[in-house]
Amino acid sequence: MSRPNLLSILSKDEDIIADINRFFDIDAINQSIKVNLKNKPVSTKLNKSTVGSCFDYYFKFLLWEYLDSIKHYNVSVGDWCIPMFYAINPDYKITTSNEEFVREAFEELDEVISSNLEDKYAILAWIAHDFSYLKAARYKQIELPEISAEMQYELTQLGNLINFMDFNIKAEDKVLLTPKLRADFGRTFHPDIVIGSTIIDIKTYDKAVIKKKDIIQLLCYLAISDKSPVYSAYSPEDNQITNDFGIYFSRHGYYWQANLKTLLSDKNIIYLFKMLYKKLRDSPQY
Repeated sequence: MSRPNLLSILSKDEDIIADINRFFDIDAINQSIKVNLKNKPVSTKLNKSTVGSCFDYYFKFLLWEYLDSIKHYNVSVGDWCIPMFYAINPDYKITTSNEEFVREAFEELDEVISSNLEDKYAILAWIAHDFSYLKAARYKQIELPEISAEMQYELTQLGNLINFMDFNIKAEDKVLLTPKLRADFGRTFHPDIVIGSTIIDIKTYDKAVIKKKDIIQLLCYLAISDKSPVYSAYSPEDNQITNDFGIYFSRHGYYWQANLKTLLSDKNIIYLFKMLYKKLRDSPQY
């Protein structure tokens, strides 16, 4: 039996929920989001969790391509569960247990990466999703998974909604596609993306609505990064402090971002950070 996710546990903590209700007017935030929505949401008949996992990778591939197109090379990429990134991450570890499969997989993946296939990133995202759930050693016994036409079509639909201009990426911004937060009490957390000083989470909700658990999750990331800077799995020395947070609603193509200081006083921010940090550190369930 797998242990519960700590952030999921804290999102049900009555003390934390009471503070979120006290400090944040989530209804007002959601109303402002509703007013600014422009796209008709993309619906799905597929497993929403699987689509969400695949889209996380798909978004990263598209962002990587976008950054390359605008000659923004201040980016770190690397993740044990995305071996197709070997093309830009030569340090991917090949062990004796996975060597034969990985080398064969690399040859196939290289063909996809270097091809002109219109939806090649959807194919790679599906493989990345599959790798994230199966240990590389098991892949020496099976073939690379094939993406269904339905999944490929849906990822492409969601990809068409993305406007990277909305993320206001500045020339000096370091972009971390596989960021890590290693708390000084020993636990590691994984935000989706970091752009400059902003931690970004990707949501595949049917409705573009921020939930209390989303605020708690992002605040936990900020509380940890306040003490332990976020860094890249590919370049651990590239530490950076985060001050802002954002949510990208993939089914609506809408990006919401906020600076915590525009929402709360310094006193309340310090209180929340200390409280959440203590909860994260002392939780007996993790």
